[in-house]
Amino acid sequence: MAHQIKLIIDGKEVYSGSLLDDQKPANYGEKIFAGFDANRNVLEYNGIVGEIQKWYYGYVSKTPWCASSLSFFANKAGCLKAIGGKNDNVYEMAQACKKAAKEGYGDYYEGSAIPERVPQYAICFFVWSGEFRADNPKKHVCVAEFASSGDTLYCIGGNQSNKICTKEYSRDCLRAIYIIRKGDEK
Repeated sequence: MAHQIKLIIDGKEVYSGSLLDDQKPANYGEKIFAGFDANRNVLEYNGIVGEIQKWYYGYVSKTPWCASSLSFFANKAGCLKAIGGKNDNVYEMAQACKKAAKEGYGDYYEGSAIPERVPQYAICFFVWSGEFRADNPKKHVCVAEFASSGDTLYCIGGNQSNKICTKEYSRDCLRAIYIIRKGDEK
């Protein structure tokens, strides 16, 4: 059975389509997305977000959690190895994804090599200002909710407005993307 859905962000419709009840996530990027989507609007340090922090640190740490949440949902999807392992630093996660791509787990693109069309479920690495490096706090990682060839990307992730949600991002801040092609099975 198909259900018509609309995704509205800040009063603007960004997607209209249908979902089938029997659809199952088909690939690892989609499975990571499904983890975020199932926990949409959970506020930081409550519910699943507290569970993510406990999984990563062993306790609830009041630190940035975009990378640790992506690690958590990759682990739940059975593809933690495909993103280079458990990570809580965006830059280091990007480097781990780059290495995993060289090992055949996916495709990693950075800078001017990023394709014009960012595919749905791509892991997106953003930097708001400065260089893309480990000690720059102005960076973020999330998952492309929709494919985009435009100047705006809609991504779902953790630590976005202190919750799991979809936000609008400027392509100008996009520094790298990673598309998982295969992953380790549980």
